[in-house]
Amino acid sequence: MHLNDPRSVNTWTVSGYPTFYLVDREGIIVHSWLGLPPASELENAIGNAISEGRDLKTANKAS
Repeated sequence: MHLNDPRSVNTWTVSGYPTFYLVDREGIIVHSWLGLPPASELENAIGNAISEGRDLKTANKAS
């Protein structure tokens, strides 16, 4: 079963998925993903943000 399948959600009592945020030092969310993003996608987002001159930090939060 897939996590987006309602049968999985109901069977395992899923109340939420972790959300991964890429945040700059000013607290502005640069990008967010439902769950952990693929490494290459995260690396691209970080590279793009750095090229835009953002000073970054990362945070994980369960939603």
